[in-house]
Amino acid sequence: MRVLLLFFFLFTWMPSVFPVSHVIPDDLISDIHINKKIHVNNPDSQEAAFNLAMSYAYTGHIRQGWAILKELDKTYAHEVVEYYEPILQIDQSNWKTPFKLAFGYYFIDRKDDAMEMFSLSRERNKNNVWILGFLALVKGDMGQVDDAIYLCHEALKLEPNAAAIHMLLGEGYRKKGQYFKFLKHIMIAGRLETASVLSD
Repeated sequence: MRVLLLFFFLFTWMPSVFPVSHVIPDDLISDIHINKKIHVNNPDSQEAAFNLAMSYAYTGHIRQGWAILKELDKTYAHEVVEYYEPILQIDQSNWKTPFKLAFGYYFIDRKDDAMEMFSLSRERNKNNVWILGFLALVKGDMGQVDDAIYLCHEALKLEPNAAAIHMLLGEGYRKKGQYFKFLKHIMIAGRLETASVLSD
């Protein structure tokens, strides 16, 4: 399907002994708990599942988020777009609205629109490392590898322990044929995961 997206999630698709190693703000942790409860109480709701997946995505719980997203109906992305486009026009400050809309656009192959929405989300929340990560992923998916590498470096300035970003950066360097840098960031990601396991 979408190779870069799958690669971004690859190392988090390993056994769930790997915990998240980066810092997550309390309000976003609360989002996960709230959306998880809603999802448990409404197991057949596509909306509840999507919102939980988004909570995981913007907190770096990539494996959990992807596991939910891949179970959604393939047509649900269109519903996401139809639902969030009007909200975007009304709400001029919430960073989560363009973040969610970006995913809707991405999965219906409107990648330019997805980049625009991730960029808008970034303007509204400059401290969330995962917005940069997903923006880098889309740019890499569209062949803009240099831009993707730059965004990964910007993300790592915010959160040096974001193992998934190191993996994505390593993939960018692999595509550029810079294999030493590729191995460097793959090894950093591995060390971060190992440290997470030992500290769990």
